[in-house]
Amino acid sequence: MNERSVQLVGGSTYTLSLPKGWINRHAISPKSKLVVVETKSGNLIVVPPTVRRKTLEIKIGEDADKAVKLVTAAYLNGYDRLVILGDTEIDELVRSSVRKILRRLMGFEVTKEGPTVIEVEIQVEPKMVSPETGLERMKNLVLSTLELGFTTTKPVEEEVLEQIDEDSDRLNLFYSRILRQALSEPLELTKLNMDTTVVFDSLMVFRMLERCVDHAASAA
Repeated sequence: MNERSVQLVGGSTYTLSLPKGWINRHAISPKSKLVVVETKSGNLIVVPPTVRRKTLEIKIGEDADKAVKLVTAAYLNGYDRLVILGDTEIDELVRSSVRKILRRLMGFEVTKEGPTVIEVEIQVEPKMVSPETGLERMKNLVLSTLELGFTTTKPVEEEVLEQIDEDSDRLNLFYSRILRQALSEPLELTKLNMDTTVVFDSLMVFRMLERCVDHAASAA
């Protein structure tokens, strides 16, 4: 813990010195511009000038499951553009698996495709409603799935359950992307007007509700 005293300069300006080690690590100079963010809880966060990671190159082999995990992880970590490369020609099973997971990643679209490469990019940033609304939607998916399974007289069509499961996956992945960015980027946190504790709790609840939909669909 490093306590620093606030100084009054010129009778009206309050200043606070910054740790030299932090200054050196982020290459801050006397004319650097820093972003000061006030969180909902009243804390101030000083953010150094950074360039957001936008593009990621992913090298994949013939492991379809690994390809899906890498693409999903890149989406959750806020990348806006992916270049997916195969060692040689991309296996058709891998290509199909990548296309399948892209349908669950809101905003991602294939922009270029060739024998050894697939390029993916956020084409239109999905309109984000509040996380509270997203949680309400997830809750309703759980309840409606249970209702389908236990109150109807006819067996529920498998396609209906698959669509509900896909909807819950898309919501969970989308809000996980948004909430994870808020935890690592203070500017994104202020857009949500949420405290970090609430963001973290919301992230956990989205995951739990997505699992609840899976179990409800299995029961139905």
